[in-house]
Amino acid sequence: MIKEEIYPWAKSTFTDVVEQITNCPDAEQGRLAEKLLSEHNFLSNYVLTKNLSEHMLQQQRGDLRRVIIRPSAVYCCAKEPIPGWCDVATAAGHVTFPMINGWSKNFLLPDWFIGELVPCDLFCNAVLVTAAHSGSTPKPELNVYHSSSSVKSQWLLKDFYEDSFDYVKFNRLETELREPKWSYVGDLD
Repeated sequence: MIKEEIYPWAKSTFTDVVEQITNCPDAEQGRLAEKLLSEHNFLSNYVLTKNLSEHMLQQQRGDLRRVIIRPSAVYCCAKEPIPGWCDVATAAGHVTFPMINGWSKNFLLPDWFIGELVPCDLFCNAVLVTAAHSGSTPKPELNVYHSSSSVKSQWLLKDFYEDSFDYVKFNRLETELREPKWSYVGDLD
């Protein structure tokens, strides 16, 4: 577990951003999203809304103890209840599903990119430990942690997708799938 923080907004407050979103006409939502992403240096709407949620928890928690745990990509269990339980490639399903079906053919990452995965049982244990720790603090506070398995569960990007295809091929009718042919774009700099 790595102690983290809720990252502050660069040019405005959480309340200002929520007000902008709430009062924005439907036709302008796309432009506002682009503006917020670029102004505050967020990579996607997902990262933006996660940050908004964390700020809301921080602002509205009152005297309650709260814990935010940011896991790496969660995947199947390593040991408990049995190895491989929940054995699916859902952590990156929005990418793996189109790739293994042959609908998407390019990565915007180099083939040597290493993904950090955390087994589900390890993450569940981290939740229990942080809940116990949070309950034992002298005064109510909001703690933010990052949960990962360090170097133990790293996966090369190219191996992850090849293994994902093998998994799906084994667990679904092979006629439903197309053999993926993909290429790696390389470094983004």
